[in-house]
Amino acid sequence: MSRKTKLMFMFSPFALFFIALSVLVNDLRHPALTGDECVVTGTGTDAQPYKSHGREIYRQSNNPQNDVSLRCNRFGTLLLNDVQLFITPVKSGQGAQVQLKEYRILPRRWMVSVYTGKERK
Repeated sequence: MSRKTKLMFMFSPFALFFIALSVLVNDLRHPALTGDECVVTGTGTDAQPYKSHGREIYRQSNNPQNDVSLRCNRFGTLLLNDVQLFITPVKSGQGAQVQLKEYRILPRRWMVSVYTGKERK
């Protein structure tokens, strides 16, 4: 093999790595964002009737006490099961904001914020 061919074989993995890295970083920097205002319609066992009507966006455990159902304007009924959500008290009727980040290569990412403080006027 010539020296030029050896150098090409040696540095081509680096070039491919940096091309893949730049495509991934570009995907991370430019997601399609969709936001929606929601209301908590049920927590724990009160969220069970909504399971057949909505789509589940996140499941951390099989415990129905960790279920939360949301009624959103654009997304419809959303369900999630998260142990961390019950560190703060979440009750039916509280407002929430849901944001969906959609990437071309990476998987979807849902972000849910529940307003647990005093009501905003």
